[in-house]
Amino acid sequence: MRKDSFVVAVVLLLITLASCYNESGRKVKELNEVINTHFEAINERNIDNLIKTVNKDSIQLILPSGKYSKSFEEYKEINQKWFGDKNWSIQHQIVEQIVNEKTAIVLAKINYADLDEHNEAYNFEYYLTLIFSYANQKWELIFDQNTLIK
Repeated sequence: MRKDSFVVAVVLLLITLASCYNESGRKVKELNEVINTHFEAINERNIDNLIKTVNKDSIQLILPSGKYSKSFEEYKEINQKWFGDKNWSIQHQIVEQIVNEKTAIVLAKINYADLDEHNEAYNFEYYLTLIFSYANQKWELIFDQNTLIK
């Protein structure tokens, strides 16, 4: 291989690698924006912003009680009802984030505070597993599982 051909091949390889890195970096940035929107919508009890982060054709929800749903309408209804309760608050901490070309898994630890029927404060922790899918140039939530920490 001639020196000129080798240099051109190396430059093309570097440009290709940089392009892949930029695409990957852009997707991670977009994912983080969607995650932030999702948690802001929860904290603000904003159902319209929450459902902007959700895939309307394919969402699965598992509640801490074990209730399972594959219905977007039920997902929306459950969250709308939850948002109607003004006594609770949550704090989240991202524990793990795994991202590839078309899928992202986000594990968050949630601290949940609320009032019971006697206005007594209580709190608990749970893990929230969110799975996002990348399609049509955007990240959308497709799986939402809440698991109590004992």
